[in-house]
Amino acid sequence: MKYIATISSKGQVVIPKKIRELFLLEKNSKIFFEKDMDKITLRPAKPAYSKKLENALKNFTLDDGIRDEWESNTKKRIGNW
Repeated sequence: MKYIATISSKGQVVIPKKIRELFLLEKNSKIFFEKDMDKITLRPAKPAYSKKLENALKNFTLDDGIRDEWESNTKKRIGNW
């Protein structure tokens, strides 16, 4: 999947709608810009599934000790979200 975007006079680029939907990017979403030799890579600061996971777990309750352990183990597996 490839898209072309134009840089505005303010240095802004619009991320195509299909890409925003695919990665669940919404207003105020954060993205990383990474330089690798002669290319730039953009990636979400949070994995796309993290928001869905966060919403799914909103009402899930665990005692504090188990929750801390679960969050620690999850962060080790998928990174900070």
